Order: sequence, then structure tokens, then C-alpha cells
Amino acid sequence: MTREHRIAFSLSELNVVIFECCTCKSRVALSPDEAKEPPGRCPLGHEWDWNVDTNYQSTRSPFIGFLLALRKLRDPLCERMGFRIFLEISEPGFKADSQQDNA
Repeated sequence: MTREHRIAFSLSELNVVIFECCTCKSRVALSPDEAKEPPGRCPLGHEWDWNVDTNYQSTRSPFIGFLLALRKLRDPLCERMGFRIFLEISEPGFKADSQQDNA
């Protein structure tokens, strides 16, 4: 029997967007609520190219644009930009200490 573990989450549960350098594996973490622009380089100074032509352009609704952008960003060729993208959420079912104390 095969056991599979999946995690589904709402975008409102997204805590951090993480950019990992393809060269040195160092990471930059940004809050999606506070990020104004993406980092231009990793903490060790490796350049990240945000202008790689991905043949992606959207003037559609943000929902359709989101789905199309996800598909394009999953393409391994996008790693030519010099980084990979990770999304961080809190562990499902885990409440912060302050919330557990009040429960």
C-alpha cells in the first residue's frame, strides 16, 4: 500500500516567499504582504536576473494570470534567473504559542 501526504493551503496562509540562490543555496525570505520588489541578488552577492524572457505576458484577470504564471515558473528553464522560489506556510494544525495559551 502506498501512503501519500499532501498539504493544501489558502493563499491567506502564505507566510513567506523564499528565493534560493541556484549558485550557493543561500536564501532570502520576504513577506508577501510587505514585499515591494524582488531582491536583485542573494545574500552572498550572486546576481539574479528578473528580466529572463519567459514568453509570459498577461492582461487577464489576476486569477488567470496567477495560474499561467505558476505554470511558467515551474518550468526548469526559469532557473536561468539564478534562483528558485519556495512558499512557506505554518505547519497545518499548529497554532502559535500565544494562540495555544488562549485556547
